Amino acid sequence: MSTFRRLRSAAIISVIALFLMAVIDMFLGMDWAGSLMSPLVVLPVFVIAYLTAPLVVRYFDDK
Repeated sequence: MSTFRRLRSAAIISVIALFLMAVIDMFLGMDWAGSLMSPLVVLPVFVIAYLTAPLVVRYFDDK
């Protein structure tokens, strides 16, 4: 997997994960809104997504 494809996949996974956390916050009222988009949350989510990108992409590969 090329670096660009892995970064792109990690960005997509991160956006989906942050969106799901925002929806959970909205429905359960956990009051994460202030800290959800801070670098302390976004950076670990992106790093985890970068590490797991090959596993996730394997399920969605068109080949």
